[in-house]
Amino acid sequence: SRIPQFSEEVTMEFAGQYETLFVVKGQCLGMEVSLDTTAIPFPTVVKGSSSSRKLIMSNTGDMTAKFKWDLKKFRPDFSVYPVEGCITPGMDVTFEVIFEPKEAVADIRYDNLRCFLEDPVTKKPGVHPPVTLTLTGGCTAQPTTKEVPQHFSCPVRSTDSKTLSITNKTNALWTLKPIIDAEYWSGPLTFTVEPQTMNKGYPISYHPLTMTQEGKKHTGTVFFPLPDGTGLLFTVSGTAEPPKMNGGAKIQNDIPCKVPYVEHLPVENWLKRPQRFSVKWEILRQDTRQDMSTDIKGMSFIDVPANGTKDYKLNVFAYKETTLPLKVVFTNDKTGEYQWYELQYKFIKGGTIETIELTTAVRQSAFKKIKLENTTKQATTFNVQNNIAEILMPNTFSVPPQSTYECTIEYQPLKVGESLQRIEMVSNDLGSYVYELKLKATPARPEKALYFRAGLGQSHIQVAKFLNFAKQAKADYTCKVDNNDFHTEKTVAAAPGAPGGTEVALDVTFEPSKLGEQRALLTISSPQGGEYVFPLFGTCVPPKPQGPYVVKAGSTTSIPFRNVFHQQTAFTFQVDNPAFHLTKQSENIKHRKEYKIVVGFDGNDSGTKAGVMGKLIITCPKSAGGQNIQWVYYLKGVTV
Repeated sequence: SRIPQFSEEVTMEFAGQYETLFVVKGQCLGMEVSLDTTAIPFPTVVKGSSSSRKLIMSNTGDMTAKFKWDLKKFRPDFSVYPVEGCITPGMDVTFEVIFEPKEAVADIRYDNLRCFLEDPVTKKPGVHPPVTLTLTGGCTAQPTTKEVPQHFSCPVRSTDSKTLSITNKTNALWTLKPIIDAEYWSGPLTFTVEPQTMNKGYPISYHPLTMTQEGKKHTGTVFFPLPDGTGLLFTVSGTAEPPKMNGGAKIQNDIPCKVPYVEHLPVENWLKRPQRFSVKWEILRQDTRQDMSTDIKGMSFIDVPANGTKDYKLNVFAYKETTLPLKVVFTNDKTGEYQWYELQYKFIKGGTIETIELTTAVRQSAFKKIKLENTTKQATTFNVQNNIAEILMPNTFSVPPQSTYECTIEYQPLKVGESLQRIEMVSNDLGSYVYELKLKATPARPEKALYFRAGLGQSHIQVAKFLNFAKQAKADYTCKVDNNDFHTEKTVAAAPGAPGGTEVALDVTFEPSKLGEQRALLTISSPQGGEYVFPLFGTCVPPKPQGPYVVKAGSTTSIPFRNVFHQQTAFTFQVDNPAFHLTKQSENIKHRKEYKIVVGFDGNDSGTKAGVMGKLIITCPKSAGGQNIQWVYYLKGVTV
């Protein structure tokens, strides 16, 4: 309460003396807070709707006050805002009191709802009595809808959207807060309808997470509380059909045979908790049996985190060209919900399985083993397509069921060079295996050397032998020697080569034209059989005496002599015994030609029949042979 100011002076006499008394002046401040009304009656509203009223608090006192409503007492049907705050002298605070009943009750009453005031001096509530408020109202049940029920239909985890028509015939702007009592429906939290608007569409979407059973539907309601306390109620129903294919389209891929392929299939979890899906696949064709030439592998289940996605790895492999239509299903065994993919694989002829490098010298062999696995439960036969003459391998071979076979490739080149080739092994059950061959043939080592020794004017013959591997019916080899003192045939014919080779023999003649050591290379070559090189080593020694040649008395004999030099040469002939005579003392003999020297015997001068010995000596200029060379032939004259 407020106390007015006062003051007073009093003069009094004591024992003949006057004294003045002073009176103390004072002032008291008071707090005066009140509401513009102590009771608010609300109209009856529909359950789910609300109604609001304004309430004003005034401070007519001299002090600033803090206020706080006892909000717990307002619940559950009423609320007030603001709940607490400060109010200064001469100030008004406007409150909004909202009536939002939870149950349909005809008479709702809340008496003596208190707002506490805090004493500004002691800072404690309760010193001053609170202001109180009484609230009343009523609630009726939601009316039966008069709107046409809305039906939704879509595959599970897909969305079907429609609109609900709202009409505002009033002159006020409506800001509605719809109440959606349906598990799989959603829409905007607020919806504005302009004054005098007809049939404005409120968008609402149906997104089911579970499939509906046959004859059953998902159901719910959508209630629009109106500002006047009434409302609009819509019923909704939905049918969730089986899920559509993940990704919306079939996955199609062309995959090379014999190449492992991994398909990554995203698996979604639409729940707020982890899910485990079992995995099964089926072949989509009349004959649902899996072709033995194809192989499909993958885990039997997959765990997907809440609201997440995880890739499932499907491994596919095919041995031969074929098609594989496949359906992969991921099922939650507890709920029966599933998702699925459809795949169409076309396995095309693959490329090279492996590139094999083989290097060896000509007519030598290099080997490589290839492992071929038969995964079927029956034996299979491979046919080899090999058009390379230098590659030796079986034309066909069989592999037992569920076993591995090692096929040996032999590379035996006949000519020097490099090439890029390919072989193919084909099985009706396992398809085609193609291998690329990088072949390199290096020069062979020389063949076994031939050694010769002959006197000047004589010859020595050796046999050169080699193996012919050419498979042709006829292989003619060309023979060349890089030294004129060695001679051989210009060509030699060879029979078709056997698997281990066919031996060919060739005579080589050493006929020296000078004394000393000589070397040469004999090259034997053929377009089919390749090249062979023989080192030749020859030694020429001074000519040895020959004879004796028998000459009868009174007759002649011819002694053959060959010009071994490479040019025409003049030779001189003489005998050391006068009992013998020559028809010619000299002769120019063409190179590498033979000349017959005629020697006659006149008889024994002693008149006896004893044999007479003599020598025929042949010489040539030093410039011809480079040395002083003579050939000696022993003669024996006989008298008959």
